[in-house]
Amino acid sequence: DAGSTAVVFGIRTNPIKIDATSNSGAIAAASSATWSHTIAGSNELLVVSIGGRVVQPSTDNIVTGVTYNGVALTKARSDTNNATTPDTFSGRSEIWYLFNPSTGSNNIVVSWQGLVVYGGAEAVSLIGNSSGLKLDSVGGATGTSTTLTATATVVAQNALIVSAVYSRSGTLTVNANATQFGNIT
Repeated sequence: DAGSTAVVFGIRTNPIKIDATSNSGAIAAASSATWSHTIAGSNELLVVSIGGRVVQPSTDNIVTGVTYNGVALTKARSDTNNATTPDTFSGRSEIWYLFNPSTGSNNIVVSWQGLVVYGGAEAVSLIGNSSGLKLDSVGGATGTSTTLTATATVVAQNALIVSAVYSRSGTLTVNANATQFGNIT
């Protein structure tokens, strides 16, 4: 079985730093995941990437909500690799975010529509929001290979690009132009 990974590409003109990372650990036969994440400062951006798979036909791997300290995150995007043959696996990746989350150690809760056969979630909090840090571009991919491509449209120079990838084929790595902040296997 494989995991989900998330990467942060590019740096804006005002330096962005990773404050903290955390993850749910591997999830099997579950409809939710809860784990602790610590936000140290103010004006941060919290990004949660989620990957999961189910046996077709099913839509159980669709995320119905993500919260941090009880506050709902906003869905940025999702990708689904729908298997069309019954009893085969279908993968999905999603990105959710929250601007200016509360400081301290609080729970992140991810809820799925049904039971996810296997999956996981990663969180990263980014410092550098004092000048209006935003997600300039998001992208993602799902698949059954360790060579996946996530496409994102760059909207400005020095853009912050966040991408999530989910594969059931083992540990994933990113190219030299990206910073990988998690990998669940």
